[in-house]
Amino acid sequence: MSPNTRMSRLFVGLACTGAVAAALLTSCALGSSGTPAPDHGGETLMLLPENAAGPVGVVRRTDLLVAYGKSKYLKEHYKTLETARDAARDAGDEELTAKIEAEGPYWQEVMHRQLAGEEPLYTILLAVQDELRDVADAHNLSKVLEAGKGVEGIDITDELAEKLAQSQDKGAD
Repeated sequence: MSPNTRMSRLFVGLACTGAVAAALLTSCALGSSGTPAPDHGGETLMLLPENAAGPVGVVRRTDLLVAYGKSKYLKEHYKTLETARDAARDAGDEELTAKIEAEGPYWQEVMHRQLAGEEPLYTILLAVQDELRDVADAHNLSKVLEAGKGVEGIDITDELAEKLAQSQDKGAD
């Protein structure tokens, strides 16, 4: 299979959004080992010391992953990889081309582990930190936690997903 075909298939697979992505993501209640996914409820996603006396916000992991998967940030990430791969291939650097092509499946596996609760949401939080801070500031939150059993707070997931959708509309091709 040619490198173009492999990358095209990768990008088609990663571009999966809407009902199909939601169905795939929301049906994943088991970790990759087949055991129940760990509950990360209460894991700190963001601290806002300037609002130390404010309430706590919560974000639902699966919904954040779906919103991120539809956002401009994931598309930009893969577009950057595609551009770098093309430049390496045009320069005749097969080794670098292969390394860059391996990045797509690697990051897809990271997202799968995040979905299964086997890996922290660090990559997503870095990408969406501005939107997360905007929503947290709007509620004067002291911190944002991952939603889970026994975790109480203001659920800001839908607002964050909406901000990501708006950024997609503004930054999409």
